[in-house]
Amino acid sequence: MQVDYLIIGQGLCGTWLSWYLTKENRSFIVIDNNAPITPSKVSAGIINPVTGRRMVKVWMVQQVLSFAHEAYKEIGNFLGLTAISQKNIIDFFPNAHQRQVFLQRIEEGEEYLNSFPEQNQFNSFFNYELGCGEIRHSYIAHLDTLLPVWRQQLQNNGQLHEEEFEIERLVIKERSVQYRSVTGVPWTRAQPAGQPPYDLKFMMTGPQADFWFPVRAQSAAYTGQWYSENTMQGILAYRGQVTQALPGQTNRLVATIGDKQALGGYVKINEWNDYEIIARGGVMMHIMNGQLMAVFIDDNKDSVNNQPGLIGFEIESQPCKISVRDIWLRTFD
Repeated sequence: MQVDYLIIGQGLCGTWLSWYLTKENRSFIVIDNNAPITPSKVSAGIINPVTGRRMVKVWMVQQVLSFAHEAYKEIGNFLGLTAISQKNIIDFFPNAHQRQVFLQRIEEGEEYLNSFPEQNQFNSFFNYELGCGEIRHSYIAHLDTLLPVWRQQLQNNGQLHEEEFEIERLVIKERSVQYRSVTGVPWTRAQPAGQPPYDLKFMMTGPQADFWFPVRAQSAAYTGQWYSENTMQGILAYRGQVTQALPGQTNRLVATIGDKQALGGYVKINEWNDYEIIARGGVMMHIMNGQLMAVFIDDNKDSVNNQPGLIGFEIESQPCKISVRDIWLRTFD
């Protein structure tokens, strides 16, 4: 699946980013594990026009308040709920100094501060011997309602993947990023500057059984995985995974074979390796020296990875030397 943007987290920032991308008709996927306690879920949602111990106005406060009110009102109308309400804040003075600062700001003409007239109104609820003040023109964003309703909207549109984000599976490329099979634009790989056009008769496309010499730790982990060559799908199943592809959906993890690093112990260095590939319809397996490494189940009949074609050995770097022997091909009825 190719999308314009990959958003990590559906908290307050992720919600707003996905909302504005929706308005711009841009494609995206949100990855969020739906943890029960997050900063956005426990936030009071207070939008306060003043800040700090000195009770100074927030930078660009008038623009911020106006924008926040209109933005929350717009998304609330879209979802059919009240996303924001205007509420004044009662500030109970914690000490004499804070009381003096508050009252001084009022004398200076601070428009958002006011001396609360009913000083004894909350005596039955709170103990506040130094009194209280009032902060006006503040708002409460109803995040307890907004976040779950917008989450349901994303789920209905197939734009939410409820899973743990694993940063080690994020691949950053020159013009895109890839996370499992979720990739950003562009659809085609950029041709290096000054290079002639691709000769497609020497270019393999489709499912690939990776085998890498361990020139570095990262490349050592690739051997045994499933990769979609010459497409923007990238890695289909990491070593140690069983994954499945369904039409119109992102590849999903079905099961785990074992630890990716531990399975690397079955790969022989500077020795012959027995690499067995079993493909029965859309079910493909990699077996290295008798150990199952990865399984990819392609239930999308129109996928480029689920088509008949040629079998070949592809060298992806230069200079490079590979050695193969005892190639066996067996077909099943």
